[in-house]
Amino acid sequence: MSPGRLYGVGVGPGNPEWLTLRAVAVLQAVDVVAHPGKHDGYALRIVAPLIDSVRQEILPLNFPMEGDPLTWESAWQRGAETICDRLRRGAEVAFITEGDPLLYSTFGYVLGKVRTVCPRAGIEVVPGISAVSGSAARLQLPLVSGRQSLAVVPAGDPSVMRSALANHDTVVFLKVGAALETLIAVLEEAGCLQRAVAISHASSGHELITHDLRTWQAAVGSPAPPIPYMTLVVVACGQEGDPK
Repeated sequence: MSPGRLYGVGVGPGNPEWLTLRAVAVLQAVDVVAHPGKHDGYALRIVAPLIDSVRQEILPLNFPMEGDPLTWESAWQRGAETICDRLRRGAEVAFITEGDPLLYSTFGYVLGKVRTVCPRAGIEVVPGISAVSGSAARLQLPLVSGRQSLAVVPAGDPSVMRSALANHDTVVFLKVGAALETLIAVLEEAGCLQRAVAISHASSGHELITHDLRTWQAAVGSPAPPIPYMTLVVVACGQEGDPK
């Protein structure tokens, strides 16, 4: 039996209507829909209207968000072996991810493992609208133009964040939740705090936007919900005009 095909499918930042035509066609045709996280993971909720849980196998794969490199490697290996088990049986598998499958995505790690575990399997990557592009669209904020430069970096390391702000016209900081306090300090130091806007779950029914990062900072630890993991901050500090 010839092995099946693996599709890495980007499902966008939240709105199911933002999926590409190719993504919809693949999701409706495959035998297995694999997704990172719990049984009700965010990516799965985005595509829920498109899949048939009776005909298709819904395959959750556990990838820890924290831990040491050995733990991550082990999880990626297990995920690849689980996927390859289906592929060897001839099944078509879609591995869905929020945003784009090759931009800060778990699929990038799993892809390399699958190529080693079952090298004869076919692979196709279906790009999706990234959280960066989707957030810019919702904010109606041009990210860069002309000779301007853009940086996309995870929030966390102050030196990396300072360097990005100093060397680029626009910076998009990802995974802001746990690093919000540090990010605010860095932005204030650079004189860019008033040029920052945060957006969470862009385009979804749970979308949140704020131009006052301190409002969200005050909510952490209070009865208000913490900053969602799916939050990014756009800082157009090198551009002229009002980001609002």
